[in-house]
Amino acid sequence: PPARETLERVRSELAEMRLLCTVSDQGEQLTAHYTSAAPLPDLAGARLAVRTISDATWTGVDGEYLDHTARTTIAGLTGFLAVRLTLDGEQVEMAVSCEMHGAPEDRQDRLLAHLIASPARLVRYLLMLLTDEPEDRFDGATQALMTAAARAGNDLGTVPLLEVMLRTAVRNPERLGAVERLMDVVRRSDELRDDDLLTLWDNVRALTTAGTR
Repeated sequence: PPARETLERVRSELAEMRLLCTVSDQGEQLTAHYTSAAPLPDLAGARLAVRTISDATWTGVDGEYLDHTARTTIAGLTGFLAVRLTLDGEQVEMAVSCEMHGAPEDRQDRLLAHLIASPARLVRYLLMLLTDEPEDRFDGATQALMTAAARAGNDLGTVPLLEVMLRTAVRNPERLGAVERLMDVVRRSDELRDDDLLTLWDNVRALTTAGTR
């Protein structure tokens, strides 16, 4: 049908366009401004709407250029836009990538802090980094430690993290790099900082570093 052909043409031309996402940082709140470097293609009567892939609300685009602003948290910041084209009862949707500029340099650390925003989540994520289910499935000592962790309710004060960390340092020291990055996030976060956990980690790192000298 002619409407479908028009939509497919516009979708193809949009997919080839250079789109930009410019981010301004106001602390917890971010503003992402999505624009096109060139005028939009001829829509031939089709209606164009966009939304970020982390948002559920569509916004119509009426101008010659793409001009869409989204206010979001660090967790919702994305360089992808969902695009919807509608014409004569026909509709197509797609996702387009935008070049991101101005994103916070500590975006990954802030996102990680957001994802583990409670002690229980922190412990679960830490145990995930320290253990490997396929490899540790038949290791009785590791299973005993994980069972103890589960019974402790993911509480930092009762989970046997020292034993888990030391076993990982001996058997899979390459995993400690990811844990070190996580501990850096914990160290800088007012919400997550736990001095006992950091002291534990510093002692483990000191032991493992001494063993490689």
